[in-house]
Amino acid sequence: MKQKHLTLEKREFIEDKLKENWNFTQIGKELNKHRTTISKEIVNHRFKKESVQYNSTFANCISTDTCEYAGSKSCKKSCSKFKEKTCSLLERPPYVCNGCPKKSHCRFPKYYYRAKDANKEYIEFKSDARIGIRLSQEEIYKINNVITPLIRNQHQSINHVFINHPDLLYFSKPTFYSYVNLNLFSFRNIDLARKVKYKPRKENEKRRTRKESVIRIGRTYNDFNDYISIHPNASIVEMDTVEGIKGGKVFLTLLFRNYNFMLIFLMESKTMDEVEKVFIRIKKLIGIDTFKKIFEGILTDNGTEFFNPISIEVDYNPDFDSLRK
Repeated sequence: MKQKHLTLEKREFIEDKLKENWNFTQIGKELNKHRTTISKEIVNHRFKKESVQYNSTFANCISTDTCEYAGSKSCKKSCSKFKEKTCSLLERPPYVCNGCPKKSHCRFPKYYYRAKDANKEYIEFKSDARIGIRLSQEEIYKINNVITPLIRNQHQSINHVFINHPDLLYFSKPTFYSYVNLNLFSFRNIDLARKVKYKPRKENEKRRTRKESVIRIGRTYNDFNDYISIHPNASIVEMDTVEGIKGGKVFLTLLFRNYNFMLIFLMESKTMDEVEKVFIRIKKLIGIDTFKKIFEGILTDNGTEFFNPISIEVDYNPDFDSLRK
């Protein structure tokens, strides 16, 4: 099971096991994570807690033995060469004092790992990382040139424009509304100049792009109904995926309408590659000729896992290095 991010429950597990002095390998094994993941989690989210000195004359400086201010209450304030001395144990795993038996009477600054604080930092970091605009400057100009006349001259609503231009506005409707509210286009706050900052984004293969519009050409539900009206007895297979835990294994279901029969395949993830593997397996088992008769038509939704219909519709024969439809 692939889970990229740690949950609050897993962070609480890490905190508990740090108190029990588990090493990173043991913790990682229980959470199905590499020990370096646990190490980075702790180092990135640990926090410092200063030791309480009160009226003590303890000078927590690396030059205590040679400094003229040693033993003075104003050591830290008076000496320009003051450099804080830290516990040497913090320089190696586990890098925190959660399970240290000497922490109650230790005079050095301490570092702790707290699950709730770490999870809060993670959520804030994730939120900040998602702030940005997924459009290039050229794309904004193109959308603006097409959409602005419809909004300003023809007085079409935003919703109407969005519905009638799926190829140009390939992102989701809430995203479109966000861009409009950000004044990216001239039909919003036209009198106010706004400089748009672009933040580099990590590419995500699962993110929907214009590719979806290209794939749908000739494969819409209306095209399906037209085909059924001409071929009422066609062998139709309804395909869908059933997901349990987000990011985990999924079921690929194939329902044969004419026979009221269903096949279910277990896939490692909800991706195009996994769907392609299932159909390669089916073609090898029953042969391409039988496959074309049984899978005359496939009806499915617009999930990203079905964004490669060519891999299903076309059979590649490596022996003849050719494509057979």
